[in-house]
Amino acid sequence: MTQMTSAIRVDSREAATPAGPARTRDKVIYWVSTSLVSAVMVFSVVNFTFNDHFPAWDQNGPSAFTHLGLPHWFKVELTIAKVLGLLALWVPGVPRTLKEFAYAGFGITLVSATVAHAASEDAPEQRRGDLQGVPVVEAPGQRLHGAMVDSDP
Repeated sequence: MTQMTSAIRVDSREAATPAGPARTRDKVIYWVSTSLVSAVMVFSVVNFTFNDHFPAWDQNGPSAFTHLGLPHWFKVELTIAKVLGLLALWVPGVPRTLKEFAYAGFGITLVSATVAHAASEDAPEQRRGDLQGVPVVEAPGQRLHGAMVDSDP
């Protein structure tokens, strides 16, 4: 009976994994969207670390986090979380669940940034920019969750 159960599992897993062009397309979507998410997060980390003033063109302006009414420790915490999320996405052998948490965290970060900019009455283009990244964060998460890529993409 156990042999039959494991045979069924193997068959169902093979049927769930696309082959050929569909698999290649899914991998391309996964890696392109993961690269875009990573680029946005790296840009964010670099800005938080080396270029933290608001508005961006005013070198003497207050910290962006101060402008949004957030404490300094939150900037440090968010920067560390983004670096850890990037490592989870790019280091081989990281479990799929951790990668899914990284994507979820990045999505929450983008939505929260939009809400923070709206609450501080920033210009609409500053609010819209963060929210436009959410679909890009969602794409690799769907490919990852749907088991359309290898166990270690």
